[in-house]
Amino acid sequence: GDGVDRRSEVTQWLYFVHGGIGPMQGQANHFVRYAPEDIPYGKNRYVTETKRLYQVLDRRLKDHDWLVGDKYSIADINAYPWLQYYKWAGLKDEDVPQSVRDYIDRNWAREAVREGMKVPNGNTDWVEKMRSPDFFEVHAKEAEEKAAQASKWIQDGMKKDRESKA
Repeated sequence: GDGVDRRSEVTQWLYFVHGGIGPMQGQANHFVRYAPEDIPYGKNRYVTETKRLYQVLDRRLKDHDWLVGDKYSIADINAYPWLQYYKWAGLKDEDVPQSVRDYIDRNWAREAVREGMKVPNGNTDWVEKMRSPDFFEVHAKEAEEKAAQASKWIQDGMKKDRESKA
């Protein structure tokens, strides 16, 4: 019946995010923001793949408000945070299909989503900055500082891992 079909579709979209958007956009984040040296191949590879995955989403979202059955579901809860942070991965507004940007806005319009995005720092200030059309112009310095702090944390952790006997 419809319930089984919907559960299967939810599972498919969960896997798409976990196996596609998450790892690929995560690597784009790393090469764009955190890598200790500029590696153009890594940036290009993962930013391009992230854009391709957004095209997959575009095909779905052109005709649907939500990922599954035009009803908000765990699939949307899973996908939204990655999509919201596309600018952090080096994508500009024009790189993201309009249907995906509209989907991000529909998610953001939900009060519970805005509350959830306050975790872990208690506010949505950074999300609001990332949502601004002039993010790259107005907030570039702050983004560089945040990225530098995160990169140091990542590099320190990698160093500790190499030095550990575990």
